[in-house]
Amino acid sequence: MSVPRAIRKIFLAVEQAEGAGARVRRSIGTPQLRNLSPFLMLDHFSIKPGAGFPDHPHRGQETITYLLQGGVDHEDFAGNAGTIEAGDLQFMTAGKGIMHAEMPKQNPDGSANVGLQLWVDLPQKLKACEPRYRDLKAKEIPSVDVDGGKAHIKVISGQSHGVDSVRDLAYTPVWILDLQVKPGGKVAQPLPANWNAFAYVLEGQALFGAGDQQRPVEQYHNVVLEQEGDVVNIEVDAGADKDARVVLIAGTPLDQPVVQYGPFVLSSKEEVYQALQDYQTHSNGARSYRHQCTDTPPKEQNTHSLHHGAVILRLPISEPFPTMDAPVPKLSELLRHPDDLDKIIGLKQEFGRKKSAVDGQLRSGLREQLETTQSGMTGLADGQKAVQQIKEEMMKIDRLCSESQNMIKDFTSINIVSQAHRNFGAVRAMRKNLETFNERLAMVEGMLQQDEADKESMPNLLPIHYELTQLRNIRDDAMEQIQRAEDPSLESTLEDYFQRLDLMIDWFDDHIGLLALNLISLVVNDNNGLVVRFAVVIEAEEKSDQRVLALQEALKDHKEMATRFQSITDGAKKVRGYKDKFLQAIKINAEGQFGEARGEFLDDPSQLSQALQWYFNDLNAVKIGMTPLMPKKWRILKTYGQIYHELMHDFLVGMIDDPESSSGNTLEIINYPEKYYKRMSKLGFRQDELTPHVIDNREGELVREFRQLIIKFLDEWLDRIFAQEKKDFAERVVEGSNLDQDEYGYFRTKNLVDMWRMLREQVDAAANSKRTDVIEGVIDAMFLRLRVRQQTWQKLLEDEALKYESGKDPELEGFQALQDWLVGTANDQIACIDDSEEENKMAYLSNFRQKFETVVSPAYMERANGEILALRDGYVDFSTWCITKFVQLIFVIDFKLVMPDFFTPKWYGSSAMKQMVVTFEEYVGDYRQVLHHSLVDIFTEVFADELLIRYLTSVRNKGAKFKRTEPFQDKLFDDISTAFNFFDSLPNQDAANAVKQTWRVTEPFLQLLTVAKDAVPDAFESFKREYWDLQITWVESVVRARDDFDRSMLNAVKARAAQVDVERTGETIMSRVK
Repeated sequence: MSVPRAIRKIFLAVEQAEGAGARVRRSIGTPQLRNLSPFLMLDHFSIKPGAGFPDHPHRGQETITYLLQGGVDHEDFAGNAGTIEAGDLQFMTAGKGIMHAEMPKQNPDGSANVGLQLWVDLPQKLKACEPRYRDLKAKEIPSVDVDGGKAHIKVISGQSHGVDSVRDLAYTPVWILDLQVKPGGKVAQPLPANWNAFAYVLEGQALFGAGDQQRPVEQYHNVVLEQEGDVVNIEVDAGADKDARVVLIAGTPLDQPVVQYGPFVLSSKEEVYQALQDYQTHSNGARSYRHQCTDTPPKEQNTHSLHHGAVILRLPISEPFPTMDAPVPKLSELLRHPDDLDKIIGLKQEFGRKKSAVDGQLRSGLREQLETTQSGMTGLADGQKAVQQIKEEMMKIDRLCSESQNMIKDFTSINIVSQAHRNFGAVRAMRKNLETFNERLAMVEGMLQQDEADKESMPNLLPIHYELTQLRNIRDDAMEQIQRAEDPSLESTLEDYFQRLDLMIDWFDDHIGLLALNLISLVVNDNNGLVVRFAVVIEAEEKSDQRVLALQEALKDHKEMATRFQSITDGAKKVRGYKDKFLQAIKINAEGQFGEARGEFLDDPSQLSQALQWYFNDLNAVKIGMTPLMPKKWRILKTYGQIYHELMHDFLVGMIDDPESSSGNTLEIINYPEKYYKRMSKLGFRQDELTPHVIDNREGELVREFRQLIIKFLDEWLDRIFAQEKKDFAERVVEGSNLDQDEYGYFRTKNLVDMWRMLREQVDAAANSKRTDVIEGVIDAMFLRLRVRQQTWQKLLEDEALKYESGKDPELEGFQALQDWLVGTANDQIACIDDSEEENKMAYLSNFRQKFETVVSPAYMERANGEILALRDGYVDFSTWCITKFVQLIFVIDFKLVMPDFFTPKWYGSSAMKQMVVTFEEYVGDYRQVLHHSLVDIFTEVFADELLIRYLTSVRNKGAKFKRTEPFQDKLFDDISTAFNFFDSLPNQDAANAVKQTWRVTEPFLQLLTVAKDAVPDAFESFKREYWDLQITWVESVVRARDDFDRSMLNAVKARAAQVDVERTGETIMSRVK
């Protein structure tokens, strides 16, 4: 059972000045409420034209601004800027430090910009995170209607009645709900356990709490709730003259010290002092503070209390933000009145303190500046010394070089001979390479043929790779040298000579590609030797590519080095990209398997896990079998995991948007991420490592869409059923009432059974999702639509009855059929709730409850029981209404001619009461077999009450008069005896006795008519004390009907009415006698 949260305290948020001309009502961050972790401050602000919050810093917290009216522009030093309009949210994370401004738009009508700003503490580990900013537009905020539309809830952050917010707004988990509650509306809002929560009343008056603990809360008051309990009860009195608007906010408490100084919220005094120093010196994340975001100079701001959490800090600094740019108030403003002269001593002391503070800051700043300048000058001197030393060493090296050449005779000749020797060696090597090129290539071809015949082991993989690498280098060197020759025909000759090499390379690449595509199969089959050889080839090529890239980068600006240092440029000349091709092969192989999985998944949505089993098998094989065989620097498991994860993301998101996929496919995908991340965790992958989210965090969106799809089908079914029912009702005359009869012979409408069967089927459809949020959302929609169905049918029947009551259909065509439909509709309502224990048969509503109670959460079931009870009461009320309307139509149509004659001269000679009783007995006889047995007694009771009411009201008939000379008492006795004889004949004597007890009201009625004139006030008082809701207007009509009436008699009655103080109990029959 839900436990309501108790109220800790209620207090008024007092209005005060803030910023540059703004007005705020601060309810958190004041002596009334210093702290409520994680919340640091809540301001209800009003910014008039020309006012605002110019450039100011923040560090260590987040701010959430919810605009209620107007528009506000935001800008910060990081380049973020935006405008929020009414209903939008602005979210800013200060993190390690930010400088921003919030300035209002100028509204055309000159009105103020109004909103709420909430400060939320950051977890200690995120205090130094990077600043960020984003908007949440009003149209992006989901909402839900509860209590039959009497309450509207905007789910800004968190969850309410099965509706999830679009996205979380803070690093610290926070719920923000905007509730608009009409008079008579009630909301029971669950909150996470042990979270701190409070509510702020924006408009009207709301009632918080339950039972004896319920307390009214006025506008601009804050309600702080206890942590114990799991639900907040909010309602508005039915007699209230306007709606109430409440913002309900909850957040998880942070177990950490909080030291706050104005906009700096940190964990220690040292960190706060550092933040102040950073702000002054524009350093350590505050460098950009020197650049203002707006053209408006910063105004002197109110001092923020430094409070919250376990630490409360009072810093010995007189200004909220230590800056010398704040404007000094003019003496003319401080000394406006003679009494202000008394302030001079205090002002002198205050200015003295401020001057001392400023002097201290100037001395400190000057000292720091001198130290910085001295340090810079020392650094410059050291730099000059180092430059001079380098210059001297370079001169020494130059002298040694010159002297060495002079020391060796014929150095130039020796250098030339050395170069010639090197060139000769290079030519001889090139010639040898060219002469043996084809022989070596033929050997490679032979090895490739052997590997082609034995693809399971490929024993020659490494020799082939080594030889091909050498042959490639020979070709590249030869082509590079021939390109420097003057004869271009030589290049084409060499290209023809090396043509066969390209064929061998392609053949080798095919083998490498085949291995890359089947690498996991090789691991599974324990072909470890081939896997290792493959890894050696790819690693060698990776190193070669890295060398080529480094060389290309080095030679970009030093091309002359290539000719002077030939050994630097030996080897591969181009990037060959084997590592990239390997990674591409991993992706291609997985894409093929995802293609097969797609077909299986489309054929049978329930087979998603089985269709993707290969995915985890592959990664497990990589983890267990492949990782020891690959170079550690590759981190092969992570490489495979990231490639596979991105493909899984593309596969699932693609299936969501695939026109061929069904709702069943979408449902399986909604439930898959939890299983996916759990299995990936077992393989060693943390969820935060796997980016992006496997379905882009669209679970909430997809759940809503799936839930809305079921509700759409539900609405379409109900619309078709109601359209058919309206058609049957409209054709009731043609088709002979167009009603069915059940196994007991009772009148029933034709589509009730189909409707309840359809509801149970939709519950099954929702239950297939295996998600309580889907099921509970669908059940809520069903409750709402069942209530609307009751209201719609009552309106339809009432409109139809009105045609006969108003006389618009004098022919009374379809009148009896309407009576039949009233009986059939009343029977339908009883069938919905009539559980028969004797026959072990459950009514539709109980069967419906049994259908869903096993698939919803216990917390929801508690709320659902309330909805079931409300529906049950609604069915009882509607069935009673149908019977009452039936009886009223009898009086309007059947008794239309006799009712105006009561208490007139015609009354004495008529037997109208007898005629009406006989007519009603005929109705009972006609409908007893087709009216549910539980409604027969109600039919009689309703008729008796209606007859009594109309009988007493007949004193208003034209010509009604009770004369002492006429036997009106005897006639009254005769009418009442006739009615009582009828009541005595009823089969149910308990019901008969209850009716007769109600008719006892005719005794004081007779007293009013028969007592002496001077005793009429006493008779009225006696009548009033027995029937507290006796209407004075009806008493006046009774008194006027006496033949001895005069004004004094009426005045005496009214005077007595003013004196009588009666005890109000339950409603009596006289409340309906007007």
